[in-house]
Amino acid sequence: MKKQTSKSGFTLLEIMLVTTILAIIMAIAVPNFLRARRKSQMVLMAKELQTYGDAYVLYSADNGAFPDDTGAATHPAGTDMDARINSAHWAAVNKLGGYYKYDGPDLVGYAGISLFGINYDYEHLLVIDQTLDDGDLASGRFRLSADTDRYTLYLSN
Repeated sequence: MKKQTSKSGFTLLEIMLVTTILAIIMAIAVPNFLRARRKSQMVLMAKELQTYGDAYVLYSADNGAFPDDTGAATHPAGTDMDARINSAHWAAVNKLGGYYKYDGPDLVGYAGISLFGINYDYEHLLVIDQTLDDGDLASGRFRLSADTDRYTLYLSN
């Protein structure tokens, strides 16, 4: 009488097939996930820009004028902007590796919130523009400033 032995487990071919399928799925899913994550970060940054811009517009409405220009990551002296915008968050490095900067009408002739010292590519800025504006980085409220060579959300002309 012949003894029957049962073999349990997976063959090498089955393991390789499953590993290959998982690698293909990961090759498709990971880049899409990273792209969606980056887009959500840019939408969040656009909303931060809008919130900061709204705070300066409200300051202008309350005080009759926009405050004077200031350096990157600081609020204008002699204003209540620290109460309107969290200073620690304003001064922190933003999602593009730079800082926010308020551009005042005394220096550049308009009021705006600029992205200062950022590491960016066109696609990231386009997402911000599409969220805030017209989707064209050459026109609208969010565009490249000829005066400062920075991308700026214009609050006034």
